[in-house]
Amino acid sequence: TKEEVEEIKSNILTKGKSVNKENFDGIFLSICATEKAFIVGRTYFLNLIESNSKYNLASVGKFFQLCYVCKEMCTERDKELIVDIYKKIIAKHNILDSNTCENTLLGLSITDAWKEAYALLEMCKLTSEPTSKMFSALIVAAFKNRDDNFGWMLVEDALQAGKTIFRDAYSECLINDDKKDFNFLLKLLEKYNDRISFDLADLLIEQYKKLVPDGNAKITTVAKRGHCMNCSRALKPVRLSLNEFEDLKEHFLSPVLIGRDIFLKTEPSELRSFLDFINNVGKVDVVLDGLNVAYAIGMKKGNSTVASQMLCKVVDHFTKLGKRVLIIGRKHMSKWPKKNMEIIKKNSFLFLTHDVSADDPFVLYAAINSGVGTIFISRDQMRGHKFLLKEPKLRTSFTKWQQKHQCYLKHVTFDGKVILQNPLPYLQTIQMNDEEAWHLPLIFKSDQKLGVPAHLLPQITSWLCLS
Repeated sequence: TKEEVEEIKSNILTKGKSVNKENFDGIFLSICATEKAFIVGRTYFLNLIESNSKYNLASVGKFFQLCYVCKEMCTERDKELIVDIYKKIIAKHNILDSNTCENTLLGLSITDAWKEAYALLEMCKLTSEPTSKMFSALIVAAFKNRDDNFGWMLVEDALQAGKTIFRDAYSECLINDDKKDFNFLLKLLEKYNDRISFDLADLLIEQYKKLVPDGNAKITTVAKRGHCMNCSRALKPVRLSLNEFEDLKEHFLSPVLIGRDIFLKTEPSELRSFLDFINNVGKVDVVLDGLNVAYAIGMKKGNSTVASQMLCKVVDHFTKLGKRVLIIGRKHMSKWPKKNMEIIKKNSFLFLTHDVSADDPFVLYAAINSGVGTIFISRDQMRGHKFLLKEPKLRTSFTKWQQKHQCYLKHVTFDGKVILQNPLPYLQTIQMNDEEAWHLPLIFKSDQKLGVPAHLLPQITSWLCLS
């Protein structure tokens, strides 16, 4: 009852420190959403309206969130209330913050005015990036309301933006049990994704068995040389043509991309210095992510003596092979033991960025600029940089270049022997093979914890085979 809520509110405000009169409403409604206590939350919010309290956008957003989470319990009257409040908000505010955008979109998505939520998706882009939850909710709404073309457009937009689409949204895409829809989804995944979740794989297996009763859908592994252990087909080799590489190089290293996206944390003077350095050095064989390599074997950061020794051993390994080595490091490395740093400088080209700069872009720039054949060593996945490339074909070229040129340091023996994980010879992305067999690599949470780029994980990594 209203009286019981007021009593709870009074007790909390008296004893609590982080809860006050301004944020209590939002917190209470948020708890109701978490616990799916729809009746309690709705009653409380209706009391707020009836008592003419000055409820804020946060409270409204939490009510919308509650309605979305408990959509099965929402009546037509509840949905009409959502639309009515939405219209009042939009009339009063030209732009909503990202949290309010998300919560309002979630609420609208379960109403007859669901398509108006697309404007909120676009509005969110003004201040931040739309979330996976926003895309997924709108995708579900589109397919539930039989607007399949709009739904597929949203699926493609989400994948292009690198968002994870939730399972319920994928389920709605395939609700008609139509083989054309199934194949269209696979082609979109191939176009934009490298790997899929186990959850999505489970759904695809379920659908494939419905559509192809005599088909073979199974989670399996791929042998080191690239043969599927389920259907015995060979996966595609990693091939990047010179034209593809030159196109990637031109677009990835363009001044527009450098200025607007990658080097935002870098001062102009540092960038000019780096570009001059790269031009003077010329072609190299190996680019090392200095700190990444120095601390690659699980050592605690801060032990500069051991870290510099590790870097020395890796540089020594490549110089003995007659390789020209370039290292991207950070300014604080100049304070590492002088003896080790002199050895490193003597046997490599060393560029130290400011400690606040992101070093990934420097590593990528150096490796791509050096040309085909230059490998780079880093454990970073570089996913964010791939998604800065808007065209799918450029992303595909970046993925193939990365899979062909990135190595990571596995181990360094006591006597200085360096053991690398070299690139695998087959394409580690979603692909359609001969006879319309599909192979989709899976990503598990345990894989992500390894701190190793997905395409460099051992061959025991799981794949979904649809054949």
